[in-house]
Amino acid sequence: MIGSGLSVVIPVFNGKRFVEEAVDSVLAQSAPPRQLQVCLVNDASTDDSDVVCRQLARRHRAIEYVVLPRNVGVAGARNEGIRRARHEYLAFLDQDDRWVADKLALQGAVFAERPDTGHVLGMQAFFLDGVNDYPAWCRANWKDGPQLGYLLSALLIRTERFRRIGMLDEAYRYSDDVDWFARARQAGGTEVMLPDVVLDRRLHAHNASALAARSSRELLHVIKAKLERQR
Repeated sequence: MIGSGLSVVIPVFNGKRFVEEAVDSVLAQSAPPRQLQVCLVNDASTDDSDVVCRQLARRHRAIEYVVLPRNVGVAGARNEGIRRARHEYLAFLDQDDRWVADKLALQGAVFAERPDTGHVLGMQAFFLDGVNDYPAWCRANWKDGPQLGYLLSALLIRTERFRRIGMLDEAYRYSDDVDWFARARQAGGTEVMLPDVVLDRRLHAHNASALAARSSRELLHVIKAKLERQR
């Protein structure tokens, strides 16, 4: 259990259809933190996300709602939330995904048993929403069952450690998380990957991940930056 407090960053861009379900999955955790801050960062959405987010903020005291004056991309929106995080632990969730009910219980237990842990991840499972089959951009093995969750929505980390490793690089439109995990591994510290599913990942017709999968140029930049840091 995360007794000392948790800040959760949820970037929102044209996510009116999904964001309430994402927020509900955070609020419905089986082992909620003693103090909770859910930072909804609206990245200049052009749909009715603002209406939905304001309704959620009025309904739940834990929600801190932020509207950005211009679209800065997911890394910029996440960074705004990270700057506002005020609790010991930090987590993330994409607007169209949802945590499983035991995510914080499972990951918090690792920190309780091994306080020197750097960060904790878990498995991701996939579900289809409005599509009949896995989209073409998905990896073939995703159909085989849950996969390793090397993404921010599956992460639990101390806020101070995240900031020490560094903020997300806003030069990356889609690969900010890949770059951050590369820097985290180079910084050292224990990474724990749980065998349990902690994240339900929605596959639909408009996943941002579809664009990320096509952005091989960004991934090459991540690899190049990693090699340069190792010199």
